[in-house]
Amino acid sequence: MNPTATISYTSGLTEDFPGYNESCAQPFVINEVPTAVEYAVLGNDPDSQSNPSFAPDGYEFAGWKLVSATGGSSPRPTTVSAGAGADGLYHEGDTVATNDLVSGSVTLKAMWNCKLRYDANEGTGTLPEGGNEITKYVGDSVTTAGGGDLTRNGNAFDHWNTQQDDSGKKYPSGQSFVIKDNTVLYAVYASGTGSEEPDDTLFTLTYNANGGQGTLPDEKQYSSGETVAVASKGDLARTGCTFKEWNTKPDGSGKGYMGDGSDSFVIDADTKLYAIWVDDSGKTVPAPGTGESSLPLMMAINLVVVSLAAVAVVTVRQRRKRDLFD
Repeated sequence: MNPTATISYTSGLTEDFPGYNESCAQPFVINEVPTAVEYAVLGNDPDSQSNPSFAPDGYEFAGWKLVSATGGSSPRPTTVSAGAGADGLYHEGDTVATNDLVSGSVTLKAMWNCKLRYDANEGTGTLPEGGNEITKYVGDSVTTAGGGDLTRNGNAFDHWNTQQDDSGKKYPSGQSFVIKDNTVLYAVYASGTGSEEPDDTLFTLTYNANGGQGTLPDEKQYSSGETVAVASKGDLARTGCTFKEWNTKPDGSGKGYMGDGSDSFVIDADTKLYAIWVDDSGKTVPAPGTGESSLPLMMAINLVVVSLAAVAVVTVRQRRKRDLFD
């Protein structure tokens, strides 16, 4: 009987990776592969019945890494780094030698591409890798680069963070971590370390419904020069009108900002943003009590006041007349 080997394909992912799903759980195994000939590596095709069916969410397949080949009269090392291609990986159609295995196994692990990018976060200076995306394999160990000459408002680079506002995972220069997905590292700057004094002035941003009804975004304070995300209109509504935008002027003549949360601006003064409402023709509808829409109301109020005054005069005269004849 001719000797055979077992070929196992694995996703290389565990449940703590963002792209992991049920299709990644079980290895794809081919038993009784003849060892008398070299074995041709398969591709990764989730739609194929004869190929491995790994389909992690959002990951790009890069190739197969030969991680182990054991058994036979001369067992191979438990880790094999060499591959068929220049990238060190095996690709569909590449061959793996099994002819020295009497009864053994070969394990191929899927490798997935992801991107790492450094962002100056509104600072100036030289970014690692020039700010370009760096291709890594999911599961690689990454050592963070230094901040070099990066500065912002005279403040020196301090560390990297996965969030612009420093609310994510913090990574000092030289720290290693396992990359599990596309990752952007934002530069965070130390306060008051540069030659320029940091501006600690705070400005307030408020919102005005301008005749609408509903929940207004919260009033917030921001540092001078900070980029502010304009809030969504939320559940604000006004009968017979359509929300158009936020505007720095109540009549819509100022600077306008989208009401879907996608707009931003650099704050340099206390700012109030007014909801702008339009009618079916697209014409701006002023808030009740202001502009053109208040004229009929004022006229009606004046008419009522005049009428009440006339009634009062007539009543007084009637009383005086009765007093004369009593």
